[in-house]
Amino acid sequence: MALCKIVLGGIRSKYDTVPIPNSELRLDGLTLRQEGQAEIKVLMEQLRETLEQTGKAAQMDKAMKNEDAVESILRHVPALIYIG
Repeated sequence: MALCKIVLGGIRSKYDTVPIPNSELRLDGLTLRQEGQAEIKVLMEQLRETLEQTGKAAQMDKAMKNEDAVESILRHVPALIYIG
């Protein structure tokens, strides 16, 4: 949607005003382009945050925490010794 706004804004900015009978119609090309660019910046930031949360380093950290949690649970489980 943001790219569509940028493209439409470019088209509308070529013809800033359109003559109509007894008046002129002013188009909002510059505003649309600015909105599209602002939306793309927000989307890029969201994408960076998502990649940081789901990237390899984050996955490895989660796996290490899970392993540590399992080890701490298993430390409290008594080891069975069979004497035969």
